[in-house]
Amino acid sequence: MKYTVKEFAHEIRKLYPGDYDDLSDQKLVDLWLKKYPKDREKIIFSESKESPIGHPKSKSTGLIIKIVTAVAILTVAIFTNPTKQDFVREAINQYGSKNGYDKATTSFTNELMGGLVESLVESHNYLFFSTYQLQIKNNFLLPKINIDISAIGLFGNFIIY
Repeated sequence: MKYTVKEFAHEIRKLYPGDYDDLSDQKLVDLWLKKYPKDREKIIFSESKESPIGHPKSKSTGLIIKIVTAVAILTVAIFTNPTKQDFVREAINQYGSKNGYDKATTSFTNELMGGLVESLVESHNYLFFSTYQLQIKNNFLLPKINIDISAIGLFGNFIIY
């Protein structure tokens, strides 16, 4: 014979009168099944709250949610992975703000020097994130400029180290 959670809890309480009156039916059945997992086949579980801890449906639902979440995060990471041009723009902005240039000057420098600086950037694309390295030291094209910037590009942002 198969029991609902409520009926099964009632049967347990009949065996042990007064011992488990402080527990809800669901909690009592969950504890019982932890000790006697073979009794699981005696219980009819509805799709509602009567799914005990360790019930296969609840585990698979949780796993599916985790997988879908991971795939969603990785997909966002792929589509927001910054490009080399984004890094050059960020590097020039960092250099400009560090040296006290206003936004107009930095923007003009970006337009004027962006292509040249981009050719000096070493980048590695790892699909979900990218790494960038820019080193300009005593370059004959850009004398008096000393830049050493390393960064990780992730989710459209840069972590400069």
